[in-house]
Amino acid sequence: MNKIATFTNEVYQNAIEEKDLEFIATSHQAYFELETECGKCLVGLDTILECILVAEKAEQIPKLGNSFWQQIEERYGINWYNYSINYDK
Repeated sequence: MNKIATFTNEVYQNAIEEKDLEFIATSHQAYFELETECGKCLVGLDTILECILVAEKAEQIPKLGNSFWQQIEERYGINWYNYSINYDK
């Protein structure tokens, strides 16, 4: 399978103002820069976590456990029970 994007090793944070001296994980989300044929794009950590959730439900990765997803819901509002897998027929 060919890659459609490559991680550039650049990570950005949203909503940080000059007065903020450090990254606060509970207030700021990380965005990861990817290079594609069309240029660079940013993917938020919340989107990556949603992809991991779907991969777990599709049994493509080992289960991460209820404790993990409970913490994710508290921090990012991603509820494991709100996602379902629809397979092509």
